[in-house]
Amino acid sequence: MASLARGKSRKFGERIFKTSKATSISSLTDLRKELGYGHPGQDQDIAFKRAIRHQIEQFKSTEGIPGYRLTKWTDPSHKRGLLEITRDFLDTQGKGVEYWPDRCHLDTSRPLRYHKDSAKIHRLMIKVFWRTAKEYKRHKTSSVATAQLLSQPTNSIDRPIKAQDNSDGTDHRVLHNTPDIRGQSADNPIYLDDMPPFVQGVSE
Repeated sequence: MASLARGKSRKFGERIFKTSKATSISSLTDLRKELGYGHPGQDQDIAFKRAIRHQIEQFKSTEGIPGYRLTKWTDPSHKRGLLEITRDFLDTQGKGVEYWPDRCHLDTSRPLRYHKDSAKIHRLMIKVFWRTAKEYKRHKTSSVATAQLLSQPTNSIDRPIKAQDNSDGTDHRVLHNTPDIRGQSADNPIYLDDMPPFVQGVSE
């Protein structure tokens, strides 16, 4: 009976690559909500996210592809890898009945039950693993780029300017273009003898 259920799940899983385009796949947040694990801060939801992350970091497909590299939705080897990582998580490790167990009472926050919703859970989890691998790759690429940027030598423009050596007695101060206030008051008279020759010639 269990093998029959796995066979059905595999058939539905393979069909998903034909019926779903990568561009139409929902975000991780929305996928988790469909699975009943979209409640930020709750212990079970945090544990679920960590279990997914652990799975893509530890899993390797029969063709040798690590779980976090299963990012090509249309690639045949990646398709097989996504089916394998999902079956391993849900069936081999028993996470299907662990996260979607049968309950006697109604749980509106997590309405799915693995014994009757396994096909739907498989389809959603294939997308979850693909989305998680994409996010993992993007995060790692960003981290590497940041590390490379921080490891680069400081640009010379950011270095402090070395003070000039005035040991020769030369005054290297920068002359600022300040306004001439002579002649504006009795305390600041203009002395014609001090004016440049071409200025005196203008008044003649």
